[in-house]
Amino acid sequence: MDLEKKVIVWTEELSTGIEWQDFQHKEFLELTNSVFDSFYENKGKIDFEKTIDELERYAKQHFSIEDRYMALFEFPGTKDHQKQHEEFWAFIEDIKIASKRNILEAGRICNKLNNWFVDHIKVVDKKLGRFLQVKSQR
Repeated sequence: MDLEKKVIVWTEELSTGIEWQDFQHKEFLELTNSVFDSFYENKGKIDFEKTIDELERYAKQHFSIEDRYMALFEFPGTKDHQKQHEEFWAFIEDIKIASKRNILEAGRICNKLNNWFVDHIKVVDKKLGRFLQVKSQR
């Protein structure tokens, strides 16, 4: 296998400054790492699919909470933020399809998902975090 195992490690650089969001991002990070670990450790199709299902459930919950905060505080970047979430769902679908026909391709997509996750937090979620911090100080 020609994939390098890349696990995301939480650092303060990923912190948005919003306690509930950072807590959930840490959990989310663990799940995305589990998906890649499941693939990388070759734990089998059933374990891989189970891990993807867990990630999906958590993502639905997390994105729903972010959506509620964006609506409640009228976040001006809501549409762009939600487009990013749609990209996540596209990754999940691609992983599911690839895992049925080419497990190596599924691993590459897992790697891209990990990169997406870090970029999403560093750019999009931090922007939301700064906005929510300002709103909470008023």
